[in-house]
Amino acid sequence: MTIVVPRLGIPALLVLHLLPGVLTTLIFVLLAGSIESAGYPPLAAFLAAIAMGIVPLELGVVILAGRTAGGSELLAAVPYRRRAPRT
Repeated sequence: MTIVVPRLGIPALLVLHLLPGVLTTLIFVLLAGSIESAGYPPLAAFLAAIAMGIVPLELGVVILAGRTAGGSELLAAVPYRRRAPRT
């Protein structure tokens, strides 16, 4: 089965490259003060920013790519989902 991948333009590539970092930074800045005042280290705010920013955004991109590729399954854009044969 051959999957045809459309080429993306420079603006789309820049958005896909920079948006996760910008979103994570924004969430971190908004959460850092309240999480630090609650007694947690700033790393907890960063981990929360990853969980609320990067993970949903990247899963959304994969699901959207699967739908635009014409797949009916949820993760149609991930072609290698079969278990590797044991040697």
